[in-house]
Amino acid sequence: MEEILRGRVHKFGDYIECDSHIIPYHAAPDYITAAENPEKLAQLCFTPIDADFPKKVREGDFVVAGKGFGSGKTHEIGIIALEISGIKGIIAESIHRAYFRFAIDHGICPLICPHVTEQVEAGDWLEVNIRSGKITNLNTGQVFWAAPLPDLVVEILQVGGMLNLVKKRLHSAV
Repeated sequence: MEEILRGRVHKFGDYIECDSHIIPYHAAPDYITAAENPEKLAQLCFTPIDADFPKKVREGDFVVAGKGFGSGKTHEIGIIALEISGIKGIIAESIHRAYFRFAIDHGICPLICPHVTEQVEAGDWLEVNIRSGKITNLNTGQVFWAAPLPDLVVEILQVGGMLNLVKKRLHSAV
């Protein structure tokens, strides 16, 4: 992952839950086969609140949300669905702690940005500096700031997630 990301906004509201909004709970049997057919997860992603999301999302896009993103029962499968869909960043007013970690583990940049939903619209293009937290709305020119990420988190994101960092460090230790 580059230090500067550019992508379109998919905007959601407050308290987006994994089971109710990101991946429909009734699709739980599909989780079992996700390793064999990960595209099935991408086809289910956000369909409970936006049936067209799988058709609209593109590699490098951002999810922008209000408070409590990833709240409720936090299953890693929701982050996997976002990863397979091509989402590179989640920018929210607050993110559930476990979901924040899952995002980092899977190479998706999670940023906390107060009032972000007031500053962007669905379809806007953003430029995001993952190290500094600087966010520029390329449609309006407005600049706003998310909480910066620690260097270790940036390193994890730059190699594509925690598993890739472990592999890199093990390889360099040999």
